[in-house]
Amino acid sequence: VDPNTTPGTYPITYSICQKANPTICDQAVTTVIVTTIDAKDDTPAPINGTTGGTVATVFGNDTLDGLPFLPADVTLTTSTVLPTGVTLNTDGTITVDPNTTPGTYPITYSICQVANPLICDTATATVIVTTIDAKDDTPAPINGTTGGTVATVFGNDTLDGLPFLPADVTLSTSTVLPTGVTL
Repeated sequence: VDPNTTPGTYPITYSICQKANPTICDQAVTTVIVTTIDAKDDTPAPINGTTGGTVATVFGNDTLDGLPFLPADVTLTTSTVLPTGVTLNTDGTITVDPNTTPGTYPITYSICQVANPLICDTATATVIVTTIDAKDDTPAPINGTTGGTVATVFGNDTLDGLPFLPADVTLSTSTVLPTGVTL
């Protein structure tokens, strides 16, 4: 089968005959199945290990015969020993339980066709579990006449259970700040 052959099922009828007795022959059919299965690496958005969550299916960028497929069309396996709290689900999603230890977890997975179990491909999904915990603050009052600055709001917040540098996070607010107040 040449590279880039169109996927499909190709029955090929053939005959074999004796050389010494060329009229003694038999015929058979071999069925050649040409398919393509392509598992591609994934790096989903980080999951907060404090609350846990589920990432979208690793099948999102994988193809069978050049097309997206249903989870029922493939068999999903992994050779990776998954850490406690991380589960590769049969639909290709990855679930991270609450309070999972922060870290980067590469999960090697294989998808094989259900119709042709020997036709497989392998990829890696890299799951990043992080914990970021912003805690409420109530700083001391500031005199509005003279103005002033309160201590950083990061003082009691943590990233992976530890204090962090402001450069390690992106700060934003969903609150419309009054004129004269800057975060």
